[in-house]
Amino acid sequence: MDERHPDARWAAPLSDKEDGNLYMNGDWLSALLSWWPFVVLIGAWIVVSRFTNRTKSGVSVIQPCEQQLTETQRIDANLERIVAALDKRPQC
Repeated sequence: MDERHPDARWAAPLSDKEDGNLYMNGDWLSALLSWWPFVVLIGAWIVVSRFTNRTKSGVSVIQPCEQQLTETQRIDANLERIVAALDKRPQC
């Protein structure tokens, strides 16, 4: 076993890369190969999120929420108007 790492079977050889910096030693290909699964995963997440942002009718998910908010505000204004009319009415 190697003295530099407790489990040398899994340790990368440190011959010319003693500082451990892949990018400064020009080993771009190994850096890209080690990062490609993350890049693919992030890309797939972006594609899926863009397709699932729309409903079957083509309307975005936000539009029905905005319509519900507008309707709730309209109902609230009508209820406030009814309460104000009831408050003006003389008590029996």
